[in-house]
Amino acid sequence: GETFDVSTRNPSAGLNACNTIYNFYAVNKEGVYIPEGKFTLKRSSHESLSGMVLAPQAHIIDTSSGSFSGQIIANSYESNDNNVQIKDYLFSGNEKCQTFVGCNAAAAAAAQTKPAKKLIRRQVISKTTNEGTAETKGKVTEILPRIYIILN
Repeated sequence: GETFDVSTRNPSAGLNACNTIYNFYAVNKEGVYIPEGKFTLKRSSHESLSGMVLAPQAHIIDTSSGSFSGQIIANSYESNDNNVQIKDYLFSGNEKCQTFVGCNAAAAAAAQTKPAKKLIRRQVISKTTNEGTAETKGKVTEILPRIYIILN
């Protein structure tokens, strides 16, 4: 398959990470979807690619410049550099992420009186891996929202 390189300076400029889905899929030269197709998605942006990256046919190559912020769904993932970071939605969402508080109006009203939570966690990929193994460095005091790398 072909390679799609996200190399712009700030690919998510002006977008709320919590409300953004990047849907990447394999197509032929005419732009027709290929159900069994594979491709490579390389992220080498200077800033974060923020939001959900939906690319179940993609082999993702990540670099240490910039980061992913949000959720990644891919066929495989690798990093060629040390200290690559996959950050959560709040890193780029600036507290604009909405928390589901339920269908009850009283619960929603009560939740609005609580102070916003601050991001306390960062996740660092410690080595190149195809299994998505990650190591969290530092003390984890809050585990919301979680980061998921889902590999087919």
